[in-house]
Amino acid sequence: MDANADVSPFLPDLVADMWALGCTPHLVVELLRPLELAPGSTRVLDLGCGKGALGITLAKELGFTVRGVDLCGAFLHEATRRARELDVSDLCHFELGDVREAVTAGSDFELAVLASLGGVLGRLDRCVGSMRQAVKPGRYMVIDDGFLTRAESVERPGYGHYRSYSRSRECLETHGDTLLEERIYTAEETKAVNLDYIYHISRRARELGRRHPDAAQALIAYVADQERECEFIDREITRAIWLIRRA
Repeated sequence: MDANADVSPFLPDLVADMWALGCTPHLVVELLRPLELAPGSTRVLDLGCGKGALGITLAKELGFTVRGVDLCGAFLHEATRRARELDVSDLCHFELGDVREAVTAGSDFELAVLASLGGVLGRLDRCVGSMRQAVKPGRYMVIDDGFLTRAESVERPGYGHYRSYSRSRECLETHGDTLLEERIYTAEETKAVNLDYIYHISRRARELGRRHPDAAQALIAYVADQERECEFIDREITRAIWLIRRA
C-alpha cells in the first residue's frame, strides 16, 4: 500500500475499517463454483492474504482448505480471529511470509490466488510463471489485477507491470496455460472501491494524527498520495479477475 517508514507502523489502523482490502471475494467464489472442486480436499494458496477475507470466504462458502501468506503480522492476527469467529479456523492457516518465496515452497495446491497485490510477482507472464509452480498440473490460478485502459505501457512507479488488454491476455497464456474465465470491472465499480478506501483511511488518518501529532503531517501526506494513486487508477487502469487452468 505504498506506506513509507513513517506511515507503515500505522497501516493496520489506517485500514481498520476494511476487511477485503481491495479484492472482491464473492466474485472469486462465482468464478470457482462451476468448477465443482471438492470441499475439504481442495487446497488453496492465498498469496498476500491480508486480513483473510478471500481465504475465509472460500473456506466458508466452498469448504476449501486455505493457507494464507502475508508480511503484516497485524493482518494475520485479524485473519485468525475472523476465521475463528466464522467457524472456519479448522480450514484456515495464516502465516507470516514473503509471497515470492511461498510460490516455490510447494507444488501440491489445487488453487493459487493473487488478489490486489499489483506487480509483486512482476508482469503477468512472470506472475503466472511463478504461481504455476505452486499448482498441480490441470489445476487453477486466480489473479485479481487489471490492464491499461488506453496506453500500451506506462512509466509510473509501481505500474510498470501493466500492459494493454490484448497483451495482458497473451501474458496469461504464455506458459501454455488456458484462460478459462474473465470478469472485467466497470469504471463505476472501481471508482466506488477507491472512494470507499479513501474515505476510511482519511477518517482514520485524522484520528491517528490527533493521537500522534509527530506523525500527523506524514499521515496527511500519505492520504493525499493515495488519493492521487486512486485518480490514476480510475483514469488509466481497468480492473479484472482472471481464472487460469495450468497446463
